[in-house]
Amino acid sequence: MVRVLAGLALLAAAGCAAPRPAPLDLRPLEAGEPPMRALDGPRAPSRGANAALDLAALIAMAEEGNPEIATERKEIDIATAAIWEARLYPNPTLIVEFDDYPFSSRGGSNEGVARAGVRVPIVVGDRLRAGSRAAEKEREVAALRYLWRRREVLLEVRKSYVDLLAARMSLDVARESQGVARALLETAEARLAAEAVPEAEVLKSRVEASRADAEVAAAEASLRAAERALVATVGVPGVSPERVTGALVGGFVVPSLDAVQAAVLGRSHLEQIAQAEQESARLQVAAARAERTPDLELEPTVGVNADGDGVVGLGIGIPLPLNDRNQGKIAAAEARVQQSRSRIEAARQQVTRRIVSAHRTLTMAQARASRLAAEIVPTAEKSLEQARLGHEKGKFTYLDVIDARRTLSEARAALASALAELNAAAAELEMLTGFPLVPQEPNPKPQ
Repeated sequence: MVRVLAGLALLAAAGCAAPRPAPLDLRPLEAGEPPMRALDGPRAPSRGANAALDLAALIAMAEEGNPEIATERKEIDIATAAIWEARLYPNPTLIVEFDDYPFSSRGGSNEGVARAGVRVPIVVGDRLRAGSRAAEKEREVAALRYLWRRREVLLEVRKSYVDLLAARMSLDVARESQGVARALLETAEARLAAEAVPEAEVLKSRVEASRADAEVAAAEASLRAAERALVATVGVPGVSPERVTGALVGGFVVPSLDAVQAAVLGRSHLEQIAQAEQESARLQVAAARAERTPDLELEPTVGVNADGDGVVGLGIGIPLPLNDRNQGKIAAAEARVQQSRSRIEAARQQVTRRIVSAHRTLTMAQARASRLAAEIVPTAEKSLEQARLGHEKGKFTYLDVIDARRTLSEARAALASALAELNAAAAELEMLTGFPLVPQEPNPKPQ
């Protein structure tokens, strides 16, 4: 009896084994990922504790150790485990029964019946295959979501990098303006000592110098905040903001909005996610329908009757789907299919809105930065120089010099802000479309 029971158990267990699914190869899905290049051009990888950190190095650090990226990556592993679970055959059940055994037997006779067997589920429908297909598609959805989340995190890294470079540029502008204000104060004090100007001019110079000092203090605070934001966004230890290098791009070759939309229509990453979710929902419907066919139960047994004779038995269990025909799960899966259709259109609209916004911001910021760099800032610099020379010759008042300094400071600060907005919008557009923008060649300065 023991040999027969062992044979039945081994036969049942053979159908329960399923190999562990292979890890998902992300390379085909990553083929359309946008390259995260450095804003100031390609650089060699940085090594060493004191090596410079460009955008490419920061991106690599975030990809390797950012906890948000790592968390989303684990969703693929969870989905892989779900595939394994969907492929596993139901477990058999060991049965041991003792019937009609008395509490005590005066004569020592054996009047009971002993049986042992195995209850083996028999999957007669397509439940395992349908469930496996649905789980595989869910893993693909998880992978696409991971790639999108990684894009978003790396976009935030790039924007924080831009903010840091812009904050440094603003601090340089503030310090240069501070130097001009202090020079004007020294000139006013020297002219007051020579009794060439009234004391009111010196007082005005001190106010301007104090104003410039406050601007430097504010710029320094902004830089510290940008440094902390970059470290937090990269999300890994060892990021030293002082080691970050790079420069903001002054302009890009911007394609038309119609060309960008035409190239992205139907192939944006968000649409790919929605389309994969729709296919997953359809497979979930198929899996739910396959579960309507209940599993049979085969129950072979061997035992000994009251007379001591060996006996065998065979039973078949047939569940009757009278009440639960899995109709609730089927209805829920069908509703998800309807929902996924709306999600595709919603994803298309979301991408369109973001592309339109990023393209508009990029175009406007580029026009503003171009005019500031080519016309306004040079004119303001020339105006300040002429005001200083004219004041020394008595042709301009001291208020003219102060006004020229403020104009130049505001123009340079506006240029830093426009470049930051320009580079951030370029990063957003590249992330949404997957197409890298080509930096614009600077116009040669007139001789």
